[in-house]
Amino acid sequence: MVSKYKVLILSFLFMSPYTGPIFGQNPHKIIRNDLRHVKAESMSSAFSVLPILAASEHDENMLLFKVKDFAIHKDGRIFILEGGTKKIQVYSSEGVHLNTMSGPGEGPSELKSPKALYLFNNTLFVIDPLLKKVIHFSLDGTYLSSFKTKYRPQDIVVTSKGECILLQPNHVQPEKLFKYNSSGKFVSAFGSIPKRRNLFESTRIAQGSLAIDSNDNVYATVAQPYQIEKYNSQNDFVEIIQNEIQSKIIEPHSKVERTAKYVNEQINFYSRLSVDLRVRDDKIFYLYSANTGFLLSGDIIDVFSLEGTFIERFTLDKSATKIAVSREGAIFCFFRSFEMPKGIPIAKKNKYAGIPQLIKFVRKSN
Repeated sequence: MVSKYKVLILSFLFMSPYTGPIFGQNPHKIIRNDLRHVKAESMSSAFSVLPILAASEHDENMLLFKVKDFAIHKDGRIFILEGGTKKIQVYSSEGVHLNTMSGPGEGPSELKSPKALYLFNNTLFVIDPLLKKVIHFSLDGTYLSSFKTKYRPQDIVVTSKGECILLQPNHVQPEKLFKYNSSGKFVSAFGSIPKRRNLFESTRIAQGSLAIDSNDNVYATVAQPYQIEKYNSQNDFVEIIQNEIQSKIIEPHSKVERTAKYVNEQINFYSRLSVDLRVRDDKIFYLYSANTGFLLSGDIIDVFSLEGTFIERFTLDKSATKIAVSREGAIFCFFRSFEMPKGIPIAKKNKYAGIPQLIKFVRKSN
C-alpha cells in the first residue's frame, strides 16, 4: 500500500495538486472558480460614488497618515487606524471628525506599530505586532484591557463568545491561527495546512486577512492571492476557495496567467500585492490590490457566497488598501491619492505622501 507521504512526494514531482487528506485534518475540499472569461463591472459605473473623507489643507484631522485598517460601526461611525501617528481617528458617517483614541508609546493603552482593528459589541480591539499585544477599548476611547500574544499578530476577528482569533504566521509552529478567550488566555492553535509546491512556494507570509460570519465560521487568506481557507466554529478545516486554474493565477491587471511562485515573490519580497477580506451577511468580499511600483493600475473586488461559489467581480480605477461593507451593503474603500492638495506646506508633503481617501459605493438601482 502506497503511503500518503509517497503520494505527496509524487505530486510534487509531477506538479499536480495533492488532493488527499490534510495531515491532522479532515479530508479537504477545494472549490476552484474558473474566472478566465468573467466580465468585470466597473465600480464607478455600477455604484454611486460618494466621497466621505478627502485630504484638506485646512484640517490636519483629514490628513490621515499611513492608514492600516478601518471599520464601520452599525450606527455609521467610521474608526480609522493610523500607522503613522499611532492613533485611532473616529468620524461620523458624513466624514466629520469626532474623536481621537490612543497614541504612540508602549503603555497599556498605547500603540507602537498598529496593524488592524475589529469592532465587537460596542467595543474595539486593536492589534500591535511589534508589541505582540491586543488592546481592548470602549468606543469612547476608554482603555478596558490588553493581553500579550505569542507571535506577531497580523489580523484579528472576534467570535460571538468574545474569543479573539488572531492571524499569527510564524516559523515555529505549523498553525497560523490562534484563539484567545475573552480574558486573553490562550486556548488553541489551528489552521495548519502543509506546504504544497504548486500552491505555496514559501512558508513566509507577508500579507493576510481574516473575516468571520454570524455562525463563527472563520475565513483566512494568506500569501497566495485568490485563495480563502474556511474553518467552522469548532475550528475544523472546511474548504479552500480558489480562483485558480491549473496551478496558475490570473493576474487581474495584465490578464495573463501567473505562476503561484511569481505571485508569492511579489507579495513576500516586493510587497507589491496585498489582500483584504470581509464578510457581510451571506457574502465574502475579497480585495486584490496592486499597490506599489509598476503594478499600480487598479484593483479588483471579487464576491463569493459563503460556500465558495463565485458571484461577481468589480474593478476599481485606482489602488485601494482596505475595504469594509456596511449593514446596508454599501462598500467602503480606502484609496491612496498621489495628488497632493494645494496649500499643504512642503514639509508635510513627505509625511503625508500618498494621502488616502475614503469612498462609499452604493449600488445603483436597476
